[in-house]
Amino acid sequence: MLYLSGHLSPLVRNARRPDVGVMNSPDIGYQLLGDMPAAYDNGMFRVWRSGSTWQPERWAEWLMRQPRGLFAVVPDVPTDAKRTRLRFQLYAPFVARYQPVAYALQDGSELVTPPWDEFDVLFVGGTDAFRYTEPGWRMVLEAKARGKWVHIGRVNTLRALIACRAALVDSVDGTRLAFASDFIWPQLCRWLDQCNRQQAFAELWPT
Repeated sequence: MLYLSGHLSPLVRNARRPDVGVMNSPDIGYQLLGDMPAAYDNGMFRVWRSGSTWQPERWAEWLMRQPRGLFAVVPDVPTDAKRTRLRFQLYAPFVARYQPVAYALQDGSELVTPPWDEFDVLFVGGTDAFRYTEPGWRMVLEAKARGKWVHIGRVNTLRALIACRAALVDSVDGTRLAFASDFIWPQLCRWLDQCNRQQAFAELWPT
């Protein structure tokens, strides 16, 4: 399972761990290392949280300049599955010209059928109340059954990493390294070692 950091510190750049990459976005605009796994967010969550205005032209120009990555998230509407579905139809053809297409699940997605044949990656967004409940996990299982890459956003605890690993999620992202990265980075490496070696299951839930 890959961890895509929303903060590309020198520690991450120099470590060159095969299970660590970067989640880039137009708001961050990191200059990436050629061999570092990377995916591309659209900045919509930051806009939604701050109340600012999203600039589609700026996003589109930025995306066109990026090297081929794991996926790019089609612009979505945070916490609103119906509006996300409509926006996907508008922007997905453009994204598909440059990157593998990721469709963002949002709150209410159990009432909206994902366009399964029109995307490569299922990106699980939305609130924690949606992502870590039955409807969200059911979508993850269906995506895996369909052979899709599955990514879950905002994974910042060991328990969340373990849950994602147990569900065979392919990648996650988080922002833990944005805060006290000298301390957090060794901790994150231990977490990933535990998850990817499947050691943490027995430690947290002994039989």
